[in-house]
Amino acid sequence: MKQPDTAQRARRMKPHWRVLMLLITLILAGSAVLTLGVRDLTQLNGQARQVDDDALAPYTYLEQTVTAQRQSLAWFTAAFAVDDHQIQTGYLTDASTFGEKGSEAFERFKASAVGLPGERQLLEEYDAFGDQMRAEGQAAALAVLNSPTAFAPEAQRALHVYLATWEARLGIVSELEAKYLAHVDAGIGELESGTTSARIVVLAAFAAALVLCLAVGGLAFRSAIVQERELAEDDRIRAEAERRNAFESRLQRALEMRRTEGGAYAVMQEALGDIAPDHTVEVLVADSSRAHFRRVLADGERSGCGVTSPTECPAAHASQTVTFASSTAIDACPFLKDRPTGPCSAACVPLSIAGHSVGVVHVVGDDHAALDRSSTLDVELLARRAGERIGMVRAFEESETQAQSDPLTGLLNRRSLENQVRELATAGADYAIAYGDLDHFKDLNDTYGHDAGDRALRLFSRVLRDAVRPGDFPARYGGEEFVVVLPDCSVSDAVMVMERVREKLGVAAGEGTVPPFTVSFGVAGSDSGALFEDVLARADGALMKAKAEGRDRVLVATSSSPDPEPTSGRRYPAAVDPAVDVGAPSADVA
Repeated sequence: MKQPDTAQRARRMKPHWRVLMLLITLILAGSAVLTLGVRDLTQLNGQARQVDDDALAPYTYLEQTVTAQRQSLAWFTAAFAVDDHQIQTGYLTDASTFGEKGSEAFERFKASAVGLPGERQLLEEYDAFGDQMRAEGQAAALAVLNSPTAFAPEAQRALHVYLATWEARLGIVSELEAKYLAHVDAGIGELESGTTSARIVVLAAFAAALVLCLAVGGLAFRSAIVQERELAEDDRIRAEAERRNAFESRLQRALEMRRTEGGAYAVMQEALGDIAPDHTVEVLVADSSRAHFRRVLADGERSGCGVTSPTECPAAHASQTVTFASSTAIDACPFLKDRPTGPCSAACVPLSIAGHSVGVVHVVGDDHAALDRSSTLDVELLARRAGERIGMVRAFEESETQAQSDPLTGLLNRRSLENQVRELATAGADYAIAYGDLDHFKDLNDTYGHDAGDRALRLFSRVLRDAVRPGDFPARYGGEEFVVVLPDCSVSDAVMVMERVREKLGVAAGEGTVPPFTVSFGVAGSDSGALFEDVLARADGALMKAKAEGRDRVLVATSSSPDPEPTSGRRYPAAVDPAVDVGAPSADVA
């Protein structure tokens, strides 16, 4: 199979480039979406760290402070609920431990505080209540330790003052805690808002990338489909061209093996049967006058077109193919309408020979079933190649005819005549020879000119050709000399034919187209197997005798006497061959 050329391979690679471009676009779009997502996540992570540093850490320290202070308060209160000094001492120690933890947690809070509105004032109040709470706590603790019972009025009063101070301080911590809790909520709100925005950005970017991918993919898919269709059409055209080239090669070989015009028509019939097996075909070719068509090929019931000449046929007249889908259409060929076989379709292809449209190929089918474009092109190819071959055959036949004929008269020339006699001798056939010479031809040329002499030669040649039988061989033997070989003809019948030539020449010469002239003949037969040269010499001798006796006569040379016998004034019976019309005998024949 023939490999596609570089351009074809490049065209076939285009869909792969489109796929690669689509993949690159998808990768770029995905990278853009990923970059946007990473950027937004990085921003959200920074916001989360900011919330953690600004709000969550201080808030955690405040929670630790509240927890430690509540534990300290619980142990301190428990110390007032027992009378055992050892136990009270242990509870107070625990209360002091948790108090220190609370103080440490609050110090951490102050170190991480961000300075919210009103925070500084609360811290100052907290410190003031802290100093008072420590003083009241120490007083209450000493009262418990010095009193015989934890429920002594002094101890209860100290405890009441301490608790009031602690509640005030704890209220400040709670207020700070509320502020930082609100700050944390605000940070979380901003974080959620940022998350939503990031989600929207990612979704929008993803949607944009998806739309872009769909658009690019759609364009690539559509382009790939169009490209595949173009490639399929190219493949179809290339396959059709290869098929037609193969058909043309086979057709050319078949035509080259045919040496006659009829052989070319036989090839056309066979090829048309392959091209349009379901159609009727016929071929019309103009005669030598190019004024009338003759049917050289007909195959099918719909053959029999009524066109009679190339000028009447639309295809032959226009020298281009004409198709008709239906003979019922208003613009259909008139010769297709009203056929006995009913409505039909047709493709009419001109047949050109030597550059002239001298014929037409008709392919007729059912109504609205004309040949498709491919088959029509095949018929055009067939008509073109057949026309070329027929033109070549005709040119060859014409050249052969010219080689065998005398250019002035159209009769056989000397060599062609000798070849024909040689074939007669090979076949062992008898024949008669008439040797003729125009009388006083030199005087006619000298008096009236060579043009008149040429007209006289052509006139005599036409008379001679019309007078002899179809199988006879009239030839111009040289100058004004003519030789006629009459196969299977007796001498007497040959004389009758030559007398008829003289009579017809007298009538034709009397019409005034050329000056009047006559002809003399010497006739001899090929009896006893004589050679052509011998028979021709005897006929020539009889011709010389006719010239000497006054011309315008026919003399017969006999084999027994060297002197020919004059025949002027004699009459001969009708020719033995019924196909020979000897005409009216001359009154001079004896």
